[in-house]
Amino acid sequence: MGGDDKSLTDPAAIREQVRAAVSVEASYRPVDPILSEVAPDETEIAPGITVSDVEDAFRWKNVGDAAIAIKLLRGKICYDAVADKPYRFNCTHWLRDKNANWRKALFGVADIYAIRARHYLEQAKTVEEECNAAPKDEQKSLKPLVKKAQKIAEAWIKRVNSCRDTSYVRKIWEAATSGDGSLAISGDEWNQRPTLLPCKNCVVDLEKGKPLDPDPFQYFNKAAIAPFVDLHAEAPFFLDTISKALCRDKQLIDYFDYMVGFAATGLQTKDFFCAYGPKGDNAKSVVFEWLRKVLGDFAGTIKVETILDEKFMRSADGPSPSMLKLRGLRMAVTSEADKKHQFAMAKIKSICSGGDRLEARGINAVDIIEFNPELTLIMHSNHIPKASGNDDAFYKRIKVIPFRAKFIAEKDGPEDPDHHIYHAKSRSRIVDPTLTREMPGIMAYIVRCAVKALKAGDMPPAPPAVLIETDQYRTDQDIVGQFLRECTDPDSNNQEQMKDIYFAFRKWCAEEQMMPPKAIWSQNALGKDLKQRNELERIPSNVTYYKGLRIKPQWRKQEGDINDQEAHDSGSFRPF
Repeated sequence: MGGDDKSLTDPAAIREQVRAAVSVEASYRPVDPILSEVAPDETEIAPGITVSDVEDAFRWKNVGDAAIAIKLLRGKICYDAVADKPYRFNCTHWLRDKNANWRKALFGVADIYAIRARHYLEQAKTVEEECNAAPKDEQKSLKPLVKKAQKIAEAWIKRVNSCRDTSYVRKIWEAATSGDGSLAISGDEWNQRPTLLPCKNCVVDLEKGKPLDPDPFQYFNKAAIAPFVDLHAEAPFFLDTISKALCRDKQLIDYFDYMVGFAATGLQTKDFFCAYGPKGDNAKSVVFEWLRKVLGDFAGTIKVETILDEKFMRSADGPSPSMLKLRGLRMAVTSEADKKHQFAMAKIKSICSGGDRLEARGINAVDIIEFNPELTLIMHSNHIPKASGNDDAFYKRIKVIPFRAKFIAEKDGPEDPDHHIYHAKSRSRIVDPTLTREMPGIMAYIVRCAVKALKAGDMPPAPPAVLIETDQYRTDQDIVGQFLRECTDPDSNNQEQMKDIYFAFRKWCAEEQMMPPKAIWSQNALGKDLKQRNELERIPSNVTYYKGLRIKPQWRKQEGDINDQEAHDSGSFRPF
């Protein structure tokens, strides 16, 4: 009998039986999304997301879910991988996503899949209706199609439900924020467009003074808090305060405007500005407080310890959060300094160099963060800290801006504009409310200053008022120069031994400067300073000489004076 059954011997019949068996078996299997065949369809079902995108994502499972999440959230949500912080875009810049809006936004992946799930449910319903309407003898052959359509719809519904599960949403987030092309950024992307300034209502092109359409891919996570209304918006009270504080000196006011302009950008001038008003009540606090307030996140107050020598001050913080605070700032204003403080000159040069990368670490952080400072460093103080040595590089950077005006209470006397004496206004009742109303005008002033500064390309030469104050500061700090002027005479034909110069220097410090022994410079420190002075020539030998000066007789070592070794033993000789 077996020999008469062609289905067992005919190859064509065998192949047909296999196909039929496979078809029946497949109809009972769960639908594998990879095997479902859908024609390419570029119809958008959400902005930037096509039917084909969703079908492909369905096949790719978790990777596909992440791909949809990336398309759905790009430009709305991002993740700083180094800082381990999510951000959301608020129309002008990125804000920390402290409320985990990313989690709510990721439920949108389920909503995208739900659109296709409804499509397949309708398709399954249509197939079932066609099957039920078909003749009885055809329904049997159509039922596998009905079952297949239902299984496809069920698979899509299952995917929708899984994407609404909070634990699975976390997995989508992890996949969507990993690798190139994801929602993740390294953090180096932040605030890298120095000629743009995000404001409360727009992004301002500081080269043209015009608003731009916001763009999330500019990656600003800082912004000014005031709106930009118009380039010519006015702030009469604020500008009059600046004018009075700078003694109506037009050159000085113009120089100040350039400083403000560069402080609004991320472009360094390599200058270190000291707004100096020795007697207080000179309006500099009001001026810088409101500049800082209007610039918002781009301006900040840093601890004065950040730029002070730690030999004389305790460390600014545990690791280095004070230095980390400089990252992304355009204007950094220090807190008040004391006249006993001493500058950390190397640190200031590093901050203001424009080329050196700084290293900083947060309090609980493990990794060190490197960044390029792109800020204008400003100290406003009634006292300028000391500067040790005669460092030309430091003195090329420091610019002392005098605030010589005086704002007094009405009861203390009349105004005297000729001597720059004005009546002070109440901060709480007049000054702050007026400047709050003028914030759009202050913003316009800052933008005008930036347009002018960017057009010039660099700070202009310092005006006479700044040069005089800066030179006076350098003279006051140049203890060696003062010693040379008082204790020696220039003599190009004479040379003096280093130990004799140091004896005279130590004697002068003790008798004229009233320095305690431990505060007097070491011989090595004095020698380093003398080597930098062009008017002197160092003559090295077994005994070091300097040519170009003659010690005055009263400062030479006399019989009975202690020698260097005795000075060292007594504690007045301080090693460098």
